[in-house]
Amino acid sequence: MPLITIDDEKLREALYDYFRINMGQDGMLADERSLYLTRKIATLPEEVCEWKQDSGIWLTKCGRSWDFFIGGPADNDVKYCHHCGRPIREVRGE
Repeated sequence: MPLITIDDEKLREALYDYFRINMGQDGMLADERSLYLTRKIATLPEEVCEWKQDSGIWLTKCGRSWDFFIGGPADNDVKYCHHCGRPIREVRGE
């Protein structure tokens, strides 16, 4: 079986394409970056987005608002904030 040969230019192009596709601006390969971010997220403290109801509108801790036709977040099975992605904690009348 003959060996496949590749010239330096084709090898350089192939490597360039591989790193362009698989490497971010931070110089990390996609799999490394994914593992790094997963570990970083796992060590973050559990944060929640508090939602308060004001005149029928739900105001979020992250500065947004949300309105439901019937009920509130729990009644509509909303578990995560539509803006920041954190878990929701409903805050009743203060």
